[in-house]
Amino acid sequence: MTVRDTSILALKIYDESGKGEILNARILRRLVEIYPECRTRLELGRDLGQPINAITGKAHGLVKNGMIVEVKKRECSITGSLSYELQAIVDPQTEMF
Repeated sequence: MTVRDTSILALKIYDESGKGEILNARILRRLVEIYPECRTRLELGRDLGQPINAITGKAHGLVKNGMIVEVKKRECSITGSLSYELQAIVDPQTEMF
């Protein structure tokens, strides 16, 4: 079994456990709570107590599914490097999805 195979298997087990959906919900909830503010992936990880590798994959899926959006690049408050800000897609009238 290769490293890639092991990673794919680990992700499958993680998602089947339901933890993946819980992290998706936590990311989305956090971005809705701070709307209209934004967070970089690393800042989100800090807010949620999760490592960047956990946040990155889930954030990618949420962007792909149209639930959050990459707004613009700015200096990350943690690393100082340019990173995309993430923002929930919220109806301004109701402040809901």
